[in-house]
Amino acid sequence: MPVLFPSSMSSSRMSMSVQRYFIPVRVRAPSMRGISSRLSTRATSATSSGAGSGGQCSSHVVVRRGGARPGRRRFSGGGSRLVCSSSSSSSSSTDNKDSTEESSSASAESDSSSENEADAWRGVNVDDIQDMEPRSPPYGLVAGVGAVGAVETLYLTAVKVGLLGSLACPTNGCESVVASDWGALFGVPLPLFGFACYSAVAALGYAGLQAKANEDESESSSSSSSSSSDESIKNILLPLSVTMAGASTYLMYALFAKLGGDCPYCLASAALSFTLAASTVSGFQARELMSGAKATISTLAFILPIAILGVANLDSEPIVKDISLPYRPVPVETESSELAVEVAQKLSAAHARFYGAFWCSHCADQKQFFGKDAFTKIDYVECFPNGYESKLKGPMAPACNGNVDNGYPQWVIEDGPGGKPLRLSPGEKSVSELEGILKRNNLW
Repeated sequence: MPVLFPSSMSSSRMSMSVQRYFIPVRVRAPSMRGISSRLSTRATSATSSGAGSGGQCSSHVVVRRGGARPGRRRFSGGGSRLVCSSSSSSSSSTDNKDSTEESSSASAESDSSSENEADAWRGVNVDDIQDMEPRSPPYGLVAGVGAVGAVETLYLTAVKVGLLGSLACPTNGCESVVASDWGALFGVPLPLFGFACYSAVAALGYAGLQAKANEDESESSSSSSSSSSDESIKNILLPLSVTMAGASTYLMYALFAKLGGDCPYCLASAALSFTLAASTVSGFQARELMSGAKATISTLAFILPIAILGVANLDSEPIVKDISLPYRPVPVETESSELAVEVAQKLSAAHARFYGAFWCSHCADQKQFFGKDAFTKIDYVECFPNGYESKLKGPMAPACNGNVDNGYPQWVIEDGPGGKPLRLSPGEKSVSELEGILKRNNLW
């Protein structure tokens, strides 16, 4: 629908009028609902004016900002205009005057409201509005990572306190780290602290998911309480996750500087902690994190565990030190099963060798898998028959050089497929695993 202006309106005044409707992006323009309501009011007013004077109004409506001014009948431009034919010109003129005055008054009030709205929003950047929108951490990821960390630390705690046997680990460093002085804090197993923290994080992540679900279900009365719950969860999760990241930072230093760096469980736990901290921080705006309270709390939460662990382990002995271990053979005490005897015979026929070390707990477990009778048929090679000296890194028996990869026990089947040696991955193998390997390679 065209919007026309009186010809007598000055260019500057017209510019101001246009700017009130066509305003920059940074200012909220009047709503289309308000404009439609204003057009409807003027059209109805004009129509009723013509009908009351005994004449007829054409269907063409001329819209001008501010309404028609009394006494002005001419319009610039080629647009349509309101044309009313009346039998009584005085009556029609009076009615039209009243109608236009009412329309002008209503339009002025609406214009004033629109101007106030525009003034309130003038200078507000769209990016600033987006930055003010609240964020939330990815609670699903937080809950999942927390649950994985809780399972891992619970397992390590059970091994530390003796509820489970040897630690399942692809290297020999895990048990050494867990059994060291660094594996406890004030007499309490360190993994137990980790289990408590990961469990709390998982619970907070689940609570956050519930709060977001409730907020999505109801945007009216429940939305404010859900938003408050979300904010409370974030404020608890932030210092907790940062504390865990600080503890992991110190423990990574201890692992590589004091303990040899050979502990996959330690590395996995650190990765989980850093992931939780990053996920939690992503749920805050930069201006929130830089605020005085949150910045102070986060800094203290990161530094505090480093200080506590550092003080608690001042007298802890590093694993990387001079070690001298005399050779002590490990006795095999278990009874052999029929399958163990049969597998041992097949391994012997394929000229398989078992390379091990007397100080390796996994090698001791491997021997117990076979039992006394079956193990006598195994070609076992002790790599440290003269004991172990850390300064000399052994010395290792010549038979083991080139045959041992990165850990013990090491199985090498000389008569492998095609007559070539078959080297198995380091680590203990159950009797059934070895049976399956022999059958898959046609060595049964």
